[in-house]
Amino acid sequence: MRVVARDGAVVVDALARFPGRGAWVHGTRDCVETATVRRAWARALRVAGPLDAASVLMTISSSEEKADRHMDN
Repeated sequence: MRVVARDGAVVVDALARFPGRGAWVHGTRDCVETATVRRAWARALRVAGPLDAASVLMTISSSEEKADRHMDN
């Protein structure tokens, strides 16, 4: 999934149309958490300071829940 920096946070750019520098990351919790621990967001998106990736984790969690519900049917 493509992500961009917006107002000090990393947000998902589902349609890959937000302006600015974007970065691609696997849509898994492990990859997002690893990027956060390694402080890779600021380097990849070329911004100063730490970025909050909570919205990306929420997006992944909601998509996992939808997939789980789909598999139950």
